[in-house]
Order: sequence, then structure tokens, then C-alpha cells
Amino acid sequence: MSQYASAAALAATGVRAEALTGVDVDTFLTDASATIDSFLRTRGYALPLTGVLTPANTYPVPLPQAAIAIATYNLLVFRGFNPDQYDANYEKQRDFWLGTPGMKGWLDKLAEGKVSIDAPVATVTDTLPGEGTAVLGALSRGWDAEGLNQIGEPMGHFWNHGKP
Repeated sequence: MSQYASAAALAATGVRAEALTGVDVDTFLTDASATIDSFLRTRGYALPLTGVLTPANTYPVPLPQAAIAIATYNLLVFRGFNPDQYDANYEKQRDFWLGTPGMKGWLDKLAEGKVSIDAPVATVTDTLPGEGTAVLGALSRGWDAEGLNQIGEPMGHFWNHGKP
């Protein structure tokens, strides 16, 4: 599993040492990196990406930034940080880091192909479970546009969105 930032890099962002004491920061960074991977996978990047954290991080620059932002937010929430009770700007700050236009917004753009990173995209052979694998099906299988199965029976109340 990938980890796009180190605990030292997260600590260097100015997070108070008390917030990091007694917590496995690498777990938070690995979880954040897994979240990032889910966006990369959607766009077809070949995973795991290759890179190193030390002596200098070689992953594409936005990935460590995103991992640190997501891990820091999750770490502070885990620690019981409840900024909505005493910080009038909390929602703006949260949205900047995690929402739109922050890291979550950037990850959404990555998944949609509106931004990219310098990393290889998976080839067809990378994604197939084996050589010569194929998935076959018939267009006539299942329900038609009128909500009827192959022999003309209605598909039922639930699937028919309330229509009898």
C-alpha cells in the first residue's frame, strides 16, 4: 500500500507535537494515501505508484500535500478537535483543505481528468486478471426500458420506482 508523505513531513507543517504524541501517524498517512489511490484508480493510474519518501520525496508534489491535509484533518478529529464549537471560520477552513476548492476538490478533478499528475496510466494488460480474459454478456439480459423482463413481466414495485 502506498504512503505519499512521511510522519516527519506532516510534523513539519506545524501540527502541534501534542496532537502527534501516542498516535501512529503513519497509519493516518497510509489511510489518507489509500483515499488518494481511490481517486487515482478511478482515472486509471497504474497503482501502486513508485516513489520514495526519503531522503527526498519523489512522489508527484500534489500527492504528499493531499495526504498531509487529509491525514491532519482526520488526526485532529480523532483527537477530539471540535472546531465548530469555537471557531466561526471552521467550515471555510475545512472546506479549503478538504472540500471544494481544497484537496477533495483537487482529487475530484483528478478523477474526472481535469488535472493530472506525472505518473503512468495503467495499460489494458495491467488491469486484466489474466491473458485472454473476457467478459461476455447479452444485451437482452435483464430488464428493458419499459421495466419488463425478457418475457414481458413487470420487474416489480421497488425496481419500477413505485409504478404498478
